[in-house]
Amino acid sequence: MIREYNGEVLVLLGTMTTILLFFLVFSIKSRLRRQFIVSSLLLVTGYIFFLVGMTIVRDWDALGWLALGLILYVLGMILHVGIVIYQKLKIRREGQS
Repeated sequence: MIREYNGEVLVLLGTMTTILLFFLVFSIKSRLRRQFIVSSLLLVTGYIFFLVGMTIVRDWDALGWLALGLILYVLGMILHVGIVIYQKLKIRREGQS
């Protein structure tokens, strides 16, 4: 099955898997676990949609699954990074008061 895919697709899938694992480990180790539930859910859902589009669905329908998965994945990443930045700024602002 792996022979069917190009090198670019495998590199993209490996990169997405690595990023997903880093974000999930960071979420689990963080003391702000509740704030990361939505972003982690978006990341995992986007990853699953991307995998479904790449492996199960074929033709033009796969493009929709891939696009939706990638959009959800990127939104989860942006939300995760936004939460971290907001918390850092909040701590810094409280320290100055």
